[in-house]
Amino acid sequence: MKQLLICTLYLFIFSVAEAQLEKKIDSLMTSQFTTGEFSGSVLVTKNNKEIYNKQFGFADLETKKAISKDTKFSLGSIPKMMTGTVILKLVEENKLKLHEPIKTYLPDWKVPNGDSITIHHLLTHSSGLGDYMSADEFQQLAGKQSTIDNLMKIIVAQPLSFRKPGSKFRYNNSGFVVMGKIIEKIEGQPYFTVLNNRIFKPAGMKNTTPVIDLTNKTFAKGYVKKDGTWKPELEIIPPSADGGLFSTTQDLLLFDKALSEGKLISKAMLETMRTKQNGSSGYATIITPINNGVGYGHNGGLPGYQAGYRHYYVGKDEYTAIVFSNRDFKAIPILKEIQNLISKQ
Repeated sequence: MKQLLICTLYLFIFSVAEAQLEKKIDSLMTSQFTTGEFSGSVLVTKNNKEIYNKQFGFADLETKKAISKDTKFSLGSIPKMMTGTVILKLVEENKLKLHEPIKTYLPDWKVPNGDSITIHHLLTHSSGLGDYMSADEFQQLAGKQSTIDNLMKIIVAQPLSFRKPGSKFRYNNSGFVVMGKIIEKIEGQPYFTVLNNRIFKPAGMKNTTPVIDLTNKTFAKGYVKKDGTWKPELEIIPPSADGGLFSTTQDLLLFDKALSEGKLISKAMLETMRTKQNGSSGYATIITPINNGVGYGHNGGLPGYQAGYRHYYVGKDEYTAIVFSNRDFKAIPILKEIQNLISKQ
């Protein structure tokens, strides 16, 4: 009887804590929405139990199409974690090595410094490769579907940003495109086919796609502020191995769950992925220390969109927080506010 009373009391306290956190998040989001600045979707779980899942604003301001749980947003750079996960799975399968020069895997591509840059350097933004997004050739691809080979041609023609791999941390998109090409080479399939087989299918993700159709009502249009007014951003950067996929909060939660439970890579390799390498970065992962815990995940942003995702460990509890917005620079500040609330639990 005493044990039963203790368990009942524990469950009551647990439920009250969840209800209080939900109320605080809702108060935060209501405040953000009523100012007219936020538009998007927010999902928070505790120990795999959903405690907050709400949508705000419009997927299309012109038609007043409301955002729903099924609305797809740009993930920006969050899919870098998916590329990193596939790479680490190939390491587990002994198909590549973290500290092998990338020239070993791409002998036909004259990647600058390819005999010194390793997979480790690519995963930790310390390769010294140039930024393909700054090239004039890339600007011509805006709004169009592209291929990894198209981007590789730009990357191999660019000068290095620094010469010695591993000597600096400099956030880099090119390195993930190169890893995408390595994945294609090893698997003998297009990158997105591999991503479907290695990530989407085992995680049960059915609403994540590299095919962007902003005329489809399930897609949120992105908006940028110009002269005090939110204007649609119609030139979308083409998705590749460094990001740009569109997805729902629920689908990204499925990725988080599959990754954390060891369904995509082993738990030992996940520990390696989440081990600090330099700055606040693990392997394709942002590490966020918080009060009484730590968070792992990634941020993403494209013109008109911002996204943030973290899996937090606080004491004995686990939380996942996902914030998507179809307005510039509006998701990460909210993720940080939710993170602050979680850290006080």
